[in-house]
Amino acid sequence: DGSFYIGDLNRVFLRHQQWKEVLPRVELFYAIKCCPLMPVIRLLAALGTGFDCASQNEIESVISIGVDPAKIIYALPCKPASQLQHARTRKVSLMTFDNEDELHKIQKYFPDARLVLRLLPDETGATFKMGSKFGCTLEEGKKLLVHAKKLDLNVIGLSFFVGDDCKSSIGMRLNLENSRKMFDFASSIGINMDLIDIGGGFPGNDKDQKLFLQIANDTRDTLDKLFPSECGVRIIAEPGRYFVESSFSIATSIVGKKQSEGIWCRIVFNAETTDIIFYYTNESIYLAFWKTFLKAGKYTPIVLKTKRFSDKAVHDTIIYGTTCDGTDIIAQNVALPELDLEDWLIWDDMGAYTVLCKFGFNGVMTTKAFYFVQEGAW
Repeated sequence: DGSFYIGDLNRVFLRHQQWKEVLPRVELFYAIKCCPLMPVIRLLAALGTGFDCASQNEIESVISIGVDPAKIIYALPCKPASQLQHARTRKVSLMTFDNEDELHKIQKYFPDARLVLRLLPDETGATFKMGSKFGCTLEEGKKLLVHAKKLDLNVIGLSFFVGDDCKSSIGMRLNLENSRKMFDFASSIGINMDLIDIGGGFPGNDKDQKLFLQIANDTRDTLDKLFPSECGVRIIAEPGRYFVESSFSIATSIVGKKQSEGIWCRIVFNAETTDIIFYYTNESIYLAFWKTFLKAGKYTPIVLKTKRFSDKAVHDTIIYGTTCDGTDIIAQNVALPELDLEDWLIWDDMGAYTVLCKFGFNGVMTTKAFYFVQEGAW
């Protein structure tokens, strides 16, 4: 009765094909942090994809399957010294920075690294914003380029990240315009950059495919205008959600049930009625459903009954996670038919940023995954 992922690797393959069709100039560097499951990584590696890594463990996960270190970008602007040394040992030389202290650290531990300056982005249209954690302003960036030149470090390009699950191409256009300004400034002081990393944030939900195509077309047009192919600038991107969000579902079973009647239900849970059924399932906001904890996810499952429905009536429902934490609520105020123990719930679009850690809260093990792929894609 354990929960499990269902991974459709054929979808990952088809997304790769689609990207090559609509953004042929933009090289793919899959953001491992989004879904670090090895079957996904192995498939994308076989398709020639590069990888965006943000830690020593992520670097090791791709090098261990034979990925060329030249196809890895260490996309963390503030890196521990020990992991910077590890990157040098592994010959992962392409990496980001956004501050002066990082430049001095790189000069000390990896002076022949190929550096990418990360800019503070415009996040217009992003569902989940990074804010000011990473990136520098244009004026700060100019000072950093001057300082990098004084340190005799090799800055080869720029990067930015428009925010996760972006619903507009406006941020991409504004960030590319700023990047053009920085390329021109760098050239004026004798730094000849030849790479731009447009990051990730591309929508991955099947329902957003029309939106993705619009963003991709707008991005392609802006790139052709500001960085035409004849200028010799290499363009890369770090999509994660785009590949995996709709490629994975999670199946959870009902392990407990109780019905509660009383006005307190309406007060506490803001429900429409006082008649609420509580279900307990074998997943948690401390595992795959962590975005519920951040008030950033809203989930409605598909019901798989072990027996026929006794009636077609629906009830206000609260679905609790498996831990003893009272705030471990996966879904509430959801209208569902009455369920029984051992019925199953299928939650779609669960591939992005749900596989988080080896052990969950209360010692609950993380969710297993099973995969399938069409024979033609295999």
